[in-house]
Amino acid sequence: MDMQTLANKLATRHHVSPTYATESVEDIIGQIERVGDCTIDQDDINSEDAEFIEGAFAASLVNDDNGRSDLTDELIHVSAQLRDLQAEADELADTRNTLVRELWEHGQTVRAIVDASGLNQSRVYAILNTDREA
Repeated sequence: MDMQTLANKLATRHHVSPTYATESVEDIIGQIERVGDCTIDQDDINSEDAEFIEGAFAASLVNDDNGRSDLTDELIHVSAQLRDLQAEADELADTRNTLVRELWEHGQTVRAIVDASGLNQSRVYAILNTDREA
């Protein structure tokens, strides 16, 4: 089996990016070659070496975060911010829609509402029609 096929197999099995799997397999092969003072043909990896590489790859996912913990912490933080901002955006949209309907009921033209809100005319009508359907 060649190195790229092995890396793709590991990427699929462990649900990681093919790029990460390829770089990791290259690193593992390099470590094996240095420690074992041998050479592994990346175009024809024997089954024994492939099995060892697969085990080392799986262990690295559990034991070595490769900077993932910092990225995970950042993802958690950004995702929380996004949820908060989305909730705020939803509230603002509700308030805007209420104002659109109130302006309409108080005689404001759709053109004036479009100009004030930045919405397009079809969106203003959609907001107004939603109120009628409810």
